[in-house]
Amino acid sequence: MKLDEMTEPQLTRLMNVCATVVREAIHQETGNSKPMFVLLVFDDPKIAQYVSTCDRSTIVEALREAANRLEKREDLSR
Repeated sequence: MKLDEMTEPQLTRLMNVCATVVREAIHQETGNSKPMFVLLVFDDPKIAQYVSTCDRSTIVEALREAANRLEKREDLSR
């Protein structure tokens, strides 16, 4: 089933499950109980669904930064 074929309750349930898994994985690895993240899921890049733990302005800032680095093929050193 494609995302655009899901009902709103199905999509909400899916995105909430994904957010729970991401949140718990970050917490287990880092100890951070309130991580900030945004998860984009899409079948068509023009119609992305997202779930996040931060406000829209923070999401926009993070996505712009990530897009700039991706376009420039820049990776952050660890």
